[in-house]
Amino acid sequence: MAKLKSLLDAIHESPDLSSPEELKSACELIMRVQKMDAAQRDVLAQAFKRGPVWAGDIASSTGRNALLEDGFVVMVLKDGEEGFTACTYKGARAYRLIQA
Repeated sequence: MAKLKSLLDAIHESPDLSSPEELKSACELIMRVQKMDAAQRDVLAQAFKRGPVWAGDIASSTGRNALLEDGFVVMVLKDGEEGFTACTYKGARAYRLIQA
């Protein structure tokens, strides 16, 4: 994975400007993203790029469930219909880390 500075840049954190708490939170996010398996990364990419994604089209229900538990995605309504997965702000930050 990329160097810490480039990862922090990807999620708009700076060792010079961010508080210690913000940096700690950013590092925890980086560590969690590094532990994501391929299924979780696929679902996150789907939700980020094409979301909300209908349950029948989701890349991996197991990956989605793990991301739901950690707040990277949420279940939402689309046009009044249930069963769609969308990326959260936390998920968007995680996706940017994957791309860094």
